[in-house]
Amino acid sequence: MTKTFFYIMVFLLLIFYMLPSGSRELTDPVRGGVHDQFLLKRPAFYLEPLTGISYYFLGMYDKKQQLVSWLLWILFFNLAAAIFLNGVNLKKMFGNLYLSMLVFLVFISYTVFFPFPKYRVSTLDDACFIVDPQSHTVYSHDGLAGIRKSRRWHRKHGFHGYFITDHNTVAGAEKTLKLKKKPADPAVFKGEEIQDAYGNALVLLGTDKSASGFCGGETSEISDFVHEQGGAVIVGHWWGQKGSTLQELKDAGVDGFEVYGHTGKPLTGDTRGEIVRFCTDNGLAMTGGSNWHGLGERNDVWTSFRIPGWAGMDRSGIRQEIVSILRRGENDRIDVIVLSGKEPVSGFRYIFEPFAGIYFYFKKLEFPGLIAWFAWIALLRAAILLYRNMPGEFKPPVRAGAFIAAGSVMLAAAFAFLVRWYFLDAYNEALFDMARAHFIIGILLLLFTLGKIRNKPASFYARNFYIRKPQIVRQD
Repeated sequence: MTKTFFYIMVFLLLIFYMLPSGSRELTDPVRGGVHDQFLLKRPAFYLEPLTGISYYFLGMYDKKQQLVSWLLWILFFNLAAAIFLNGVNLKKMFGNLYLSMLVFLVFISYTVFFPFPKYRVSTLDDACFIVDPQSHTVYSHDGLAGIRKSRRWHRKHGFHGYFITDHNTVAGAEKTLKLKKKPADPAVFKGEEIQDAYGNALVLLGTDKSASGFCGGETSEISDFVHEQGGAVIVGHWWGQKGSTLQELKDAGVDGFEVYGHTGKPLTGDTRGEIVRFCTDNGLAMTGGSNWHGLGERNDVWTSFRIPGWAGMDRSGIRQEIVSILRRGENDRIDVIVLSGKEPVSGFRYIFEPFAGIYFYFKKLEFPGLIAWFAWIALLRAAILLYRNMPGEFKPPVRAGAFIAAGSVMLAAAFAFLVRWYFLDAYNEALFDMARAHFIIGILLLLFTLGKIRNKPASFYARNFYIRKPQIVRQD
């Protein structure tokens, strides 16, 4: 069975690689075409199975529907396998389904919290200052990234600087500015994200004072306050809310719009085209923000500001230049950089998400990544064979140890989230939710283990790890 599975996987990899493939490029969503002055650095190819899978799951356009599709297909294949291999054995069927769901949840946790970074951007033009205009930390109610992790994440992805735009507070930015800065660390700028009375997400950049007192207020009042502070107002992920029309927001004094970013609702090409045309016709700035909240290492958008001599300027001077460019709508000095790879999104796609997702992932896979997959599959097969060739008495303890270890890791993660939430409960809600989710997964893993070993006495496990001395048989 193991050999057959191995050959099937190799055959499928070869089939996927023979399909027409697309290349990943740094594209310009504003002007179209490919950016020539920016370079894309790929991760170590031998880590492809670790980076690629997490990159796919974190890049889902509609995570709820796509994850539900995965879960339903896991349910289907479990039921089909149970009936085909064991007949209608409800106890075994539900046991396998329970285990599959747990493994999937543990994998999702790995994808979110323990992945490797995949892509980094650099530039050939010394005047380009690469910025993330929108990011969040644990000081946002839905943030999961600590201030040190946020700084490390932006450094790994090639940003020269980034704005911390936590919801209704500048506490995260202020605390980050107090950290000791290393030469390689990106510059940190104050920002904030608040909602106006109409549900628009306003990203406030370059202000010193918090505008949280204006949350839920008139858009024009918020814009006036930010401009008095010397900052700029960018409408974040307008396609996700559409609380006001583009014209209404312009009349309220905003300085520009995001033309690429991430939120619950995917951005379509038609909507982006509408925003780009409006900004071009009205002299409004266009940016692209990661809107990173701490979920994984994935990033596919950067914004570059052309600031000659920025390397010799201090942080305050660079911030003023960025704000001035945004306020004047100088899009000729702004480049939005997006990693290509957009895939079709539809209800039909969501129904068959596991198959569509696998197809598009391998369609974009380059040759070194394919070789890495062959190597990792071979290692997996060797591990399975090693386990199967173990003496029968060793297998139950090995299985139990693996599940106990996984459950313990989940419980340790839950404890870490809970401790962090305890000190940040005035700002954050997501950390408690993460603690609860990991606690439940950890308990379920341990209960599964107990269910497997409850019918075996403790002496069974002790006996398997006890080394007996060879007995000498005397002959008279």
